[in-house]
Amino acid sequence: MKNLCLGTLFIIVSTLVVINGTFANAEEGKYLGDFCWEVVDDCDTTVLRLGFSQMGDGHFIVSGKFIEVGETPHLLHGSAEIDGGFFYISLMGSEQDYPECMVTGMKHLIIDLSTGNGTYETINHEYNYSDLSISHEYIGLLNMNIVPCP
Repeated sequence: MKNLCLGTLFIIVSTLVVINGTFANAEEGKYLGDFCWEVVDDCDTTVLRLGFSQMGDGHFIVSGKFIEVGETPHLLHGSAEIDGGFFYISLMGSEQDYPECMVTGMKHLIIDLSTGNGTYETINHEYNYSDLSISHEYIGLLNMNIVPCP
């Protein structure tokens, strides 16, 4: 068990070093790779997997998805900026839980580059196929912890 904990700690620390160095020193137009965070709310633990590409001068393109066992993918795309030791990420996304509903949403993430951890909040709109209603939902502020990608 001790070796498993040390191994996990090594992976997380290594990832933090890569994140800090990768985002700070990336070349323009370069795909930087995928990074994952665990997002925990009252009901679920979800893994957020995002891929980053450097566009130059601290601008990034982001795409990815939420990974939930047994669920349809919640696809995401957006942009990110580095400012003062933080990585600000704005995402739009959608998922279809057919035959029940379709969900769209805006997400805002703030990642502390010194730890790799951050916060997450979202505003979702859900269209119910059966009664044709639209509901709104605010989720946040939730903590995000960097984890190895599954």
